[in-house]
Amino acid sequence: MPTGNDDAAGDTQGTRNHLVFFVNGAKQVVKDAQPQTTLLQHLRAAGLTGTKLGCGEGGCGACTVMVSSFDSDKKQIKHAAVNACLAPVGPLTTSGVVVFFRD
Repeated sequence: MPTGNDDAAGDTQGTRNHLVFFVNGAKQVVKDAQPQTTLLQHLRAAGLTGTKLGCGEGGCGACTVMVSSFDSDKKQIKHAAVNACLAPVGPLTTSGVVVFFRD
């Protein structure tokens, strides 16, 4: 699991539009990322279809995933339930791990 000390992006030259984050411990690189891409769209495009699109408005919970990130002030990992249909993939580069649940 990455911590606040890990350089998840590695060499950042020429990768301005690339996002790097982790899904279930596996490194994910999204090249030429579009700002409107949601986490749900990315997961399903990557073949991870356990997370479903229900209402598309965050009300039904079908797209709920757990996002974990390292809180460097408290020196601990924090977890949050996130509606993947609404969450843009961009801010995940500051998070450590995304966990979704398969059927």
